[in-house]
Amino acid sequence: MKDRIYISIVDEEGSKQFNLHKVAKKIFFYSIATLFVLIVSGFLLMTYLMKQVQDISATKNEMIQNYKNTFYQNQDIKKNIDSKSQELIDITKRVDDLEDIVNLSKNTDDPILYNTQNLQATPEQKKLLLQIVPNGAPTNTTAKIASVKLRPHPSKGVYGVDSGIDYIVPLKTPVYATADGIVDLSRAGKRGYGKFIKLTHAYGFSSMYAHLSEILVKKGDFVHKGQLIGYSGDSGNSNGARLYYEVRFLGGYQNALDYTQWGEENFDSIFEKQTHVHWDKLLWAIDDLRQIKSHLSSSEG
Repeated sequence: MKDRIYISIVDEEGSKQFNLHKVAKKIFFYSIATLFVLIVSGFLLMTYLMKQVQDISATKNEMIQNYKNTFYQNQDIKKNIDSKSQELIDITKRVDDLEDIVNLSKNTDDPILYNTQNLQATPEQKKLLLQIVPNGAPTNTTAKIASVKLRPHPSKGVYGVDSGIDYIVPLKTPVYATADGIVDLSRAGKRGYGKFIKLTHAYGFSSMYAHLSEILVKKGDFVHKGQLIGYSGDSGNSNGARLYYEVRFLGGYQNALDYTQWGEENFDSIFEKQTHVHWDKLLWAIDDLRQIKSHLSSSEG
């Protein structure tokens, strides 16, 4: 009797009694508890899955938005590239037109026919010209000099380009500025001219020193004639240790050898060799500059 439970149910028809075994009671209780646990677990699982679905949906929407942003950015970049490409084409055409006008692309400077026999420079003019126009050798070392026409040009890569000259000198040979000027370019390339320096001088002259092993000046520096600016080397397309040297006037190549052989002792020789330069007008400009400087000095006094 101890293992049984009696349950009485009273209704309008009378009273009824039922008895349950305690084991059945336990089974009933555990069933209810299990059902409750399943319901709660199911609810928690559904909540977790719904959260995962929401996170996945949010991630998907974010990825779609990122894709749209990237797509529109790529479209803008493509438009910019197309625009810049067209600008580059236009600039290239303009440069080609300019080269045709000044006839620099073909490097065919026609000599100016005028009488230089009676052209005389005063001592002051000589002194100033030899200070501001490239003259003399860029190195003090005795060296073999060769025309660049005999080897592939450093930047154009073809033979026969009439440009500068090569000084066949050992590595680390000191290189000096051949006139007062401003450092227009100072670069360390791996090809072409390699490490090189370009100086801009007065009245349209410039000089270049290439295939260097070391550069001692930077863009914008003012240098004096005879100042150490670097050391020779074999950088770029050099074909061995050397110093490449060139002189230009208004962008056109000059015979650099004429300028390296020019000095105070043979000053007038340059007038006969470089007839494409208006030396008479250059001397007049120097006179004007000297007079202005003299006038300013007297005014300050």
